Amino acid sequence: MRPKCRLLPLLVGCGTIAALAASDVSLFQVRSVVESPAADAEQMAYTSRDGQSLVLAVQKTPLLDLADVDSAHVETRNAPGGEPRVLVMLTPHGRERLGEVTARALHQRIAVVVDGKVCEAPVIQAKLTGPYLPIQCQMNEQQARELAAKIDAAARRK
Repeated sequence: MRPKCRLLPLLVGCGTIAALAASDVSLFQVRSVVESPAADAEQMAYTSRDGQSLVLAVQKTPLLDLADVDSAHVETRNAPGGEPRVLVMLTPHGRERLGEVTARALHQRIAVVVDGKVCEAPVIQAKLTGPYLPIQCQMNEQQARELAAKIDAAARRK
């Protein structure tokens, strides 16, 4: 049985991560990006696909994390630009949360944090309702396969 979520102005991580190894905790997270530094945010470096380097104020509390992940695999055939991407398949609860999170974050930036680093930081343009969250960081196919395997293994351990 899934524990109840805490209700805060922004959705916060729900679920237990006690069964996860310490290194798994920040393996995959989706977090809010705020406009300016705050006590509940940390400064994180991010390099966009066009090479622009930014320092983002990223909320410490995740909106989604491994508790919301069912599995992960690599897609290369239908990926934009032909670059590999990791499809993080969400649990039914994760799908619902993704819809809620993206509905509240319209026209705001979120951070996809992988291994404790900002991998992507898109501005949300529409509510996302699909069964997965694509991660298309700057990585080759081998790196994408390793990341998908790592996320998949961690999701199965929870």
